[in-house]
Amino acid sequence: MLVMLSSDFADAVARVRADLICPAETLVAPVLIVISGLPGTGKSYLARRLAERLPSVIVQSDFVRKIILTRPTYARVENFYVHRVAHAVIEQLLRAGYRVISDATNLAEWHREKLYRIAERTGARVVIVRTVAPEEIVRARLEKPAG
Repeated sequence: MLVMLSSDFADAVARVRADLICPAETLVAPVLIVISGLPGTGKSYLARRLAERLPSVIVQSDFVRKIILTRPTYARVENFYVHRVAHAVIEQLLRAGYRVISDATNLAEWHREKLYRIAERTGARVVIVRTVAPEEIVRARLEKPAG
């Protein structure tokens, strides 16, 4: 079972934040772009392409998991912890004036509502982007070896 101590949580947030690449510019009114979609629908590809055109910080749930966990199990409590860390990092970045892209499945409205509340607290505008792809393309992407 994953136990979250406040010092462990703060350390996890700091480690993720230290490994993110932030653009030189900040905004007067930060923007939170929430990418939502099933695995294999192109969320990460879209996030990278958006960040090329709109200087942004991408907070990707898979990246957060890799930074804070040595042996991920993808258990429910672990997923909760990963998203809690990601949300804390997103809030810090928005408060600092960055445009942030949240790259996670974000499928359930209750999960997106957490991001809406972060945006409200930080005065950020929210843009929701839903990715979809034909089943055969998704299947081919998910069956392709990582690397």
